[in-house]
Amino acid sequence: MAAVVLAAAVISPLGGAHAALGSTGRRGVWLPPAYLAWRTGGLPGGGLQGDLDRIPGVEHVVVVAGDTLWMVRSIRAGGAVVDDPPRPFDIPIESFAVHPRRYSVFVPGAWRDLVMRNLRRGLGVLGETSARLRRLHPGDRMAFHGGRRLTIGAVVPDEVASWSELLVSREVGERLGVSHNRYALLGMKRTVGSG
Repeated sequence: MAAVVLAAAVISPLGGAHAALGSTGRRGVWLPPAYLAWRTGGLPGGGLQGDLDRIPGVEHVVVVAGDTLWMVRSIRAGGAVVDDPPRPFDIPIESFAVHPRRYSVFVPGAWRDLVMRNLRRGLGVLGETSARLRRLHPGDRMAFHGGRRLTIGAVVPDEVASWSELLVSREVGERLGVSHNRYALLGMKRTVGSG
């Protein structure tokens, strides 16, 4: 199954090779080396994670779900409204969901504890660009359709949030409606002499 999935996917190296200018114009965050696997229309559901785990040479894998959530309101920690667009308008939020333990190896060490702690607590992690655009800070809340709400736990460089506006755990993602497998990150085993 994994061979079929990957035969139809694009797999390319991601991170580790060089640092580029980040989203804020500062020196980019150095990401752990990984390969990115994706295909148009997303990856299949079901047992994909297990299939990818069994690929020879792969040491770590995380399948990332992604969907657009529609924010109806944002609220400061103290209760003041930040955004409340008039109906029928909503604010699109590009959101990714990951299994925290599996994602942790793909997060730079300087940010790992902060990101993992917040994902495990069921809080959202915003990329810097999203936080600036949405004028949101840790402790603020985002409200989505159906009365679903999420508290922001941290703001991190866009690279650390996997270039999403909002990063959540898979469990929270299911509750919010982020469930379609979009891509996978694969960390390969180091071989003797690979430096």
